[in-house]
Amino acid sequence: MKITDVRTAVVEANYDWTFTRIYTDDGLTGLGESFLAPGLTRIIQDLKPLLVGEDPRNVDKLWSKMRWATSGAGSMG
Repeated sequence: MKITDVRTAVVEANYDWTFTRIYTDDGLTGLGESFLAPGLTRIIQDLKPLLVGEDPRNVDKLWSKMRWATSGAGSMG
């Protein structure tokens, strides 16, 4: 199984909710959400190339790749 796409959508309600959907070549998808995160859509799109082609079940590897890529962004990474 490999990640094929990462898409975001912002829903404006009591807060701006950012939904992120991960697509795989097996047809499975994953959905995550966050709120009160200005700029999150851009951050996710910047990280997308690190995720596409990777196995979504390898969470530790993906986390490490994203953490390393954002290490210059400050302690909150």
